[in-house]
Amino acid sequence: MGTHVGTSADGKSKHTDGQVWGSLSWLRRLAIDVSIVNPTAVSHSGAGACGESFLNPNAGTRAAEETKTKKYKLLCEQRGMDFVPIVFTTSGGMGEQFQRRYWNPHWIRVAEEDEAMKIGPWVARKRKAFWEARFAVAVANCNARMISRSQHITD
Repeated sequence: MGTHVGTSADGKSKHTDGQVWGSLSWLRRLAIDVSIVNPTAVSHSGAGACGESFLNPNAGTRAAEETKTKKYKLLCEQRGMDFVPIVFTTSGGMGEQFQRRYWNPHWIRVAEEDEAMKIGPWVARKRKAFWEARFAVAVANCNARMISRSQHITD
């Protein structure tokens, strides 16, 4: 399961996917919940994501982030934790909340530390590319499972 963060008003137990216990730059524990959304899915068409999905690799992430935030943020805050949804799309996009609050600031900090230690700027970029490749593989695996399941559906 995940990290239990409480019970909703309707009595359902709520769990996030995980918890990060922090570092010097984080003062509180961080609860995370991860999703991979298909921005071209019919369920996103009403939210406007479908129409923009071919132009914006992050289409569909905002609605998923909002849903997860409404579900978990208050429960996490009541337990002294920060919450961030981590949402990827099947087309390779990454949600804005995670990018803005954690991903981009982390890699800026890494590049600054590397510069202070007289390490070339390409080292941080290479490490960032390493993790982006790992995320891409996870998204590709999710896509492959989705395709495989759709081929086994019988009418």
